[in-house]
Amino acid sequence: MDDADIDGLQYPVSQPHDANGDPQPDVLWDVPKPLKAYLHGIRGYVYHRETVLKDPVTLTNCVLIDPDDFDTYRASSAFIVFRSRTIPQPLVSKPSRQSPAEEFDRGIKLDAILYPTLSGDDKQWDSYRRNLEATCRTHGLKQVLDPKYQPTSLDERDLFDRHQSFLYQVFVRTLLTDQGKKIVRQYDKTYDAQSIYRDLCKFYTQSIKATSTANTKLQWLTTAQLTADQWPGSHVSFILHWLDTLRQYHEVAKHPTPEEQLIVMLSNAVRLVPYLRNVFDTSEQLALQNNNRPLTFDEYASLLEAAAQNHDEVTKGSKPKPNPRKAYATDVVTTGDLEPDPCPPMFDFNIDMDLGDYYAYRTSLSSACKTFLPNEL
Repeated sequence: MDDADIDGLQYPVSQPHDANGDPQPDVLWDVPKPLKAYLHGIRGYVYHRETVLKDPVTLTNCVLIDPDDFDTYRASSAFIVFRSRTIPQPLVSKPSRQSPAEEFDRGIKLDAILYPTLSGDDKQWDSYRRNLEATCRTHGLKQVLDPKYQPTSLDERDLFDRHQSFLYQVFVRTLLTDQGKKIVRQYDKTYDAQSIYRDLCKFYTQSIKATSTANTKLQWLTTAQLTADQWPGSHVSFILHWLDTLRQYHEVAKHPTPEEQLIVMLSNAVRLVPYLRNVFDTSEQLALQNNNRPLTFDEYASLLEAAAQNHDEVTKGSKPKPNPRKAYATDVVTTGDLEPDPCPPMFDFNIDMDLGDYYAYRTSLSSACKTFLPNEL
């Protein structure tokens, strides 16, 4: 039945007998407009279900039509377009219904280049972990990295299986350390990426290797000093590096360090710099003025960072420049009260500096030849 058939629908209406008692023929009346509109709505809804939603009405599911869904369609622009004879009817206005797993397959590319690589040196673990978790969150894979997550519904299990297969392939291509390869190969039959990441985190946070790493970081935290020879970088970079090393230490340490001890450790690290040492003295005075409430470690660290930023900004353009060289000058001395020729550091002294590089730099200073040029050259 098309629109013209619906518009021409009529129904018979019985007529009373005439004066002689003879019956009269029925009279055809037009079907009321509200009923015709209802029939047009049914026709449009069937078309919409089949061509747009890809969910055609059948003999078995027609009794399951939700009246609210039908009323919503009749009030929508899709029905207005369907009823208009001057506007072409759209073929597709919505994507077909898909399961979460199908949506994942359509939206994600299997491209390991987007994921960080862990290779060569285990010191990359902290950077690798942060980059991996950030990328997985973007791609909707964060649940694979959660060792406690268990899917419940059928759709969730199907989607999680796709996630596992995808991330397993990523681990095969990006875990290039001996320990990483060993863990990946343990799950080559099950593609259990969730267990791979759990075992990897356990190795770097709970193993003998993790204990050794924690001891190294703690040793640096308690012995490092902000001096020109130990840290040629800026003052604020030293403080940020110290705080980041503390964060890494706490990720593998078995017990958290008390705040009072942290304040003492950080204040000792900067005590040879007068203006930073004054920050600690000022914090003590503020505590007395604030009902004896001492500053928290985060508050103290923020004060140090602000002071260091201000100092670095003021002194940024006032660092001494290397003495100019004269061609063919050969008068070289190795003794006397002469300033050493400033040499650029071999490493970048910033928040990401590895402790191994730091100790290598210190070693190179202690073994370097102390040969100076006279200042008058």
